[in-house]
Amino acid sequence: MSDDELIEPEEYEKPEPAIADDFGSFVELRRDEEEHAKLADESEDSE
Repeated sequence: MSDDELIEPEEYEKPEPAIADDFGSFVELRRDEEEHAKLADESEDSE
């Protein structure tokens, strides 16, 4: 019974930071892609 009590909170808490981490990385990745696209557009315009 005590094993379940230890495992349950761990499994419940783990997904939250994991999702937040993945989402944060995903947002950062998207932002980098958008910035890169903007820089590419700007360099094309200046040429």
